[in-house]
Amino acid sequence: MLAQVVPLIPLVATVYILGDGGFDGVEWLAEIEAQDWHYVCRTSPSLLMTAFDYQVPIGDVPLAPDQAWYCPDARFTRQEYGPLMIIGYWEAGEKEPIYLVSNLTSPEKALALYEKRALIETFFSDQKERGFHLQASHLSIPERLERLLLATALAYIWIIYLGVHALKPRWRRRIHRMDRCDWSLFQLGLHFLAYCLKEGFPIPKGFLPPLPVPLTA
Repeated sequence: MLAQVVPLIPLVATVYILGDGGFDGVEWLAEIEAQDWHYVCRTSPSLLMTAFDYQVPIGDVPLAPDQAWYCPDARFTRQEYGPLMIIGYWEAGEKEPIYLVSNLTSPEKALALYEKRALIETFFSDQKERGFHLQASHLSIPERLERLLLATALAYIWIIYLGVHALKPRWRRRIHRMDRCDWSLFQLGLHFLAYCLKEGFPIPKGFLPPLPVPLTA
């Protein structure tokens, strides 16, 4: 995957790769660093860290809710890959902490960047099991999958537009509860579209910008 992405990235670009627990492999991290890119990836508390001449599972470092710790010059896994930074963070209200590995020097920046993953994950879910079910397409030819992704990306923007429209009290009371909202904008948009089609209401216009009018002599 990196071999395909690298030629597309300008040499002057600053790149941050954010990954879940499936992207904390030592070989993967080494490949990222070889490109002079940055990473913030989630990791398992059972993996080993070496710091101050001690080697312990990452999860053994004491951590309580609403607390964080970081080790800036740690070695990671039994291979003692590094040095890199390891972060433990337990956000208040969450059931368990998260642990991150990063080649950044600022734990605050690493945490701020990793929080952006939540925005990415919602799009993935809406494209797959919570929305368009792309995982069921069984397409294996890249060009066909590319065309399908282009179509669903445009449809996604349209559904989000409908979701924003559905927040208006006139429509929200028809498709969802008013005291709180348990649906994402995407889900609101889908339900709103289904409601309009079922009840015969016109679908709101305004998603596409007006096309430029050609100048004539």
